Amino acid sequence: MLLELGPLRIFGYGAMISLGGVLSFAFLWTRRARLGLDEPGYWALVNLILLSGFLGGKALYLLQYGGAWTFGRGYSVFGALIAVAISTVWFARRRRLPALRLM
Repeated sequence: MLLELGPLRIFGYGAMISLGGVLSFAFLWTRRARLGLDEPGYWALVNLILLSGFLGGKALYLLQYGGAWTFGRGYSVFGALIAVAISTVWFARRRRLPALRLM
C-alpha cells in the first residue's frame, strides 16, 4: 500500500497505472494537431479510452473468475488493454486517422 488516509487506501500498482494514463493523455494532447485531432476529438478519444478500459477490465475479470458485477474489487489489466486497443482502432477508422500513431 502506498498511502492510507482513513478509509481511503491508495495502492502503488493502481497509482502507477493512473500516472501512466495521465502522462499518456498529456503526451497525446501535445501531438493532437499533428495527428489531425481537434480538441473535441481529443476529449472524445480520452473518454472512449477511459470507458473502454474500465469496461474491458471488468468484463475480462468476470469472464475469468465469474461473480456478479460490482464497482468494487476485480479488474483485469489485460482486459483493459485489449478493450482500449480495439476502441482506439475503431475511433481512428471512424475519423480516418492513423490508428498506429494514436497508440
